[in-house]
Formats: sequence, structure tokens, C-alpha cells
Amino acid sequence: MAYQDNPTKLFSYLETATFPPCAPPHPAPLDSFWTRSFTSPLTKRNSEGAVPETSDIVVIGSGITGICAATRLVEQVADADQLAIVVLEARDFCSGATGRNGGHVTSLPVLQFGAITSLYGGEEAKRAVELEDRAVEFFVETCKQEGWEREVDLVQGGNIHLFDDEASAEAVKSELKAAEKAGIDVSKITWLSKNEVATRVGAEAFAGVAIPSSNLYPLRFVTALFQRALRQISQAGDNPPVSLDVYTHTVVSTIEPSSHSPYRWTVQTSRGPILARSVIHATNGYASSVVPSLASGPSRIVPTRGQVLAYAPQPTSNPRWTTAFSAPHSREYFFQRPNGGPIIIGGARAAAGAPYEFGVSDDSQVNDRVEEELREYLPKQFPRWFADGKEGHVDQSWTGVMGYREGGVPLVGQLYVDGEARVGQFISAGYSGHGVVRAPVCGQAIADMALAELRGESFKMPDWMPEHFLSTAHGSANKAAVPEEHEEKGSKCLVV
Repeated sequence: MAYQDNPTKLFSYLETATFPPCAPPHPAPLDSFWTRSFTSPLTKRNSEGAVPETSDIVVIGSGITGICAATRLVEQVADADQLAIVVLEARDFCSGATGRNGGHVTSLPVLQFGAITSLYGGEEAKRAVELEDRAVEFFVETCKQEGWEREVDLVQGGNIHLFDDEASAEAVKSELKAAEKAGIDVSKITWLSKNEVATRVGAEAFAGVAIPSSNLYPLRFVTALFQRALRQISQAGDNPPVSLDVYTHTVVSTIEPSSHSPYRWTVQTSRGPILARSVIHATNGYASSVVPSLASGPSRIVPTRGQVLAYAPQPTSNPRWTTAFSAPHSREYFFQRPNGGPIIIGGARAAAGAPYEFGVSDDSQVNDRVEEELREYLPKQFPRWFADGKEGHVDQSWTGVMGYREGGVPLVGQLYVDGEARVGQFISAGYSGHGVVRAPVCGQAIADMALAELRGESFKMPDWMPEHFLSTAHGSANKAAVPEEHEEKGSKCLVV
């Protein structure tokens, strides 16, 4: 995953194609490696019976964004707030992109610092770097402080980006020079020659660049985070200032104005309505299933199916990598599970052909052409380990739904519908395949925003939040932030 110059054929297609509103999450998705290998104690929590009639804040979605928002609210409430928080999940707990696609904890903007600068300015490029660095720190430091490293399989092994030609390697070198000139610390980034890449990891590539990175088990992390919040509440005494729970298998269909003060919104669900003072949309690719206007216009978020497989090496030819990888041009991205476990590899959407899985939200099946490309990748790039009779086998294949936006820029802040603010509704979505290191801090930011609004306080986004991420009545602020002299050059985007 890396920022890349546009046009790429995938993003060029996205810019001109149109799609209807997303369907609700498929009721019978394929099992992912993550959901098959670990049954969260929250999997079907509150999946039956009545839902609450009211809640101060309803959070829609139980992935990284939603759970980071909900747990942030728990941390920030004061005794005077007396806040009830309800998290709604359409299927099993954390069964969207967080529980299906992810695990890479890698800050990437430094690799395209110059490109971001040309679009949004140098200060915005610095903010993009800081935001993702903060998210990485959040994961790593939380795991260390809580002693979760083994529980969530945290591996701090770095990431090697592979290049198949001199031009692509030189382009990234230029971006790193721009970052260093702007004062960004690049001292932990190292270049690997063709021979070094071959010797170190057995890859056939022109060169590589090794950057700091981690990976983990996202479903386990989100489960632990939510359980910690429940413990904090239970330890707060007989009358805690906040309550929190999650209701799985509760599909949200619409959100309508409410006349029952102080509740401003009626959240219509498959199990009955819930009156809410505020609503946080943490639905990413499914955003337009609840807010149909997000299927078009400047705020649109397009559901996009990503594909992943678990590839088991032969016992006699197992690389036992601790580093993660990005293939040339970020076509594929992968890491090996601890102790020589299966290699989790995703990507290859270009192999699908148009519409490149844009507009596809059915994660109950795989795309055969993408499957074939993923199966063939490792023997081609790493023949030492996986070719000529040393091929491994595929343990499992699955898909998951991401949310993509033109330019790869997420939508964070106040929710607008047809140019009008929906007061008391907030959104963080559209991470464009790079949600793990955007969602935590963006989710926390909109939680702070929602709490301030309920208290009647003014709110300012933190200084490290890129302004081009922020929602406006005309979409995100990214267009207004583009320096005039660069507008004619087109957008640059985050691709996976």
C-alpha cells in the first residue's frame, strides 16, 4: 500500500464510474482467517432480544473506527455527562473490514511526501505523516501498556517495499528526499539493493526499501479494547458516568429526525427504533447503505471488495518471515503469521478487470481472477521459497468490503447530506484501503467532536489532523486545499 501518482487504471475508472447506494452487509459472509481462527467473546453479544429504546450516542459499526470512538467516549466522560453509548453491528462483532482485510500497521505518507505536498501543501503533508505515526503509536503503546503483545500477535518486524524497475525506486527516493528536507525523520528507512533483497528475503526484484512497520491480529485487538472499556466502567462504582454495550446482528436502515426531545434522531434498525441524541457513522464501505446520498456527489464513498488468502508454505521451505511486504506498485501486500504460520496476502484487484471490484459489497464469494493472481504471486516473486516443487497451498480465501473515495482521502467530521449539516451526526469513513492506520485516531477525533457538541462546547480538530480529510458541505476539504498551480495535474491517490 502506498501513495501513487494518478492516473492508475483503477482510480481513473473510479473517477468516472457511477454506483448505486450500497446494500446492507451480506448476512452470510465467507469466514476470514481472522474470524475462523479466533471466536471473540463479543461475536454475538446482544444478538437477540430487545434493543435499547434510547441512547445518548449511537455508534454504527464495531470495527476499529467504531470501537475506538466508543472507548474514547468512555475515557473522556465526566460525572456530569451521564452518557449512554450503544454500538450497533449488522453481523457478528467486528465482521467488516477490520475483521477481514487488515493487520498491517504501517505509516506510509513519508513515501509520497512530495506528492502530498504538491496537492495540499507542506504542512498538510506533515500532518498526514503525523496522523499515521500517531495511529501506529496508539497500537504499539496500547499493546505494551496492557501486556497484549502476545494476545494480539503484535510483530514489529518492519515492511519491505519491493520495486521491479529503477524508475519506481528513484521516484520513492525523491519523495523521501522531500520529506527529509521538510524535517521528517527518515533515519530508520533503509535501501536494499537487488542482491540484498535476494539474500535477505529471497525476492526477485530490482531493489527494496525497508521501513518501520508492525502487524497484528485486528479482531483480537478490537475485542481487547472493548473489553477493557467494559472493565473500566464496572470498576467505576455503583453509578458510573457512562454505560456502553454492543448489539450485534442489528442492521441500521435509516436515520430520521426525531420529535422526542432531547433525542434528535431515530435510528431505525432491524430490531426496532432507537432514539439518539447523536450518531457516529463508522461504517466505511457500507456508509451509503445508511446514508444513500453518500453514493454520489463530492462526499461519495464507494464500497470496494478486497480479496485475501492464507497461503501455507511447505514445512521444508518456510521463509519464517517477520517482516511484511508490499509488492511492486503495491499490487499485493502480505505478511507471515508468527512462528512460520500462513502468509496472509491480499490485493491484485486489477486482475478482476473493470469495475475492479468497485461498487461490489458481496463478501460471500471470491473473484476467481483475483484468486488466481494471488495464488501465482509468491512463486513468481519468491522462487527460492515457493517455485519448482516448493509451492505451498492455500488454506483459505475470503473477501471483505472497504470504502474508497476519489483521491484516497477519507471523510472525517460533521456529516452533511446534500450540502446540509446533519447536526448531531458525525462520520469517519472512506479510508481507501488504508484504514488500520487512519481509523483509530480519526475515530477518536469524531468521538471528541460528538462529546463537545453534546456539551454545547466549541470544538477544534487537533493540529495534526489533515485539513483535507475534514468533511464540508461540498465533500471533504481536499479540493480547496490543492495549491492552484497544481490543480491541472490531477489527483494523486492511495492505492492498494
